[in-house]
Amino acid sequence: MICLKNLDLLKRTKKRKKDIARQLVKKVLLQFNFEWDSFRKSGKKGNWRLTADSMLEQYADLFIDVAVEVNEAVAEEDINDLRNLATELRKIANTLDIAGIGEQYRSNGDECAKKALELYKKF
Repeated sequence: MICLKNLDLLKRTKKRKKDIARQLVKKVLLQFNFEWDSFRKSGKKGNWRLTADSMLEQYADLFIDVAVEVNEAVAEEDINDLRNLATELRKIANTLDIAGIGEQYRSNGDECAKKALELYKKF
């Protein structure tokens, strides 16, 4: 009888960990989407390239950190999607540093924000 209770508690604990992990992933994805949308709507004020670059690098780091934290509680495919999104953010930031392009950069950022929202809905 004691073993069954412990097993039930273990199952609930694993489910709770999985729920918390999913909530964490959803939060950072939605946060990025919201912040990118706000950035876009603000227009090219000040040093917008530096602001955008900093934001993309920050979220790339955050997505990797979250992927590491939830690795055991979330499906490998979902972790890979989050890592791929982080890689895309870094690539966009690096492209901006090299090319100094504007509209293409925004378009790529918009695409990443869209992917973040799609991944959010998947969770």
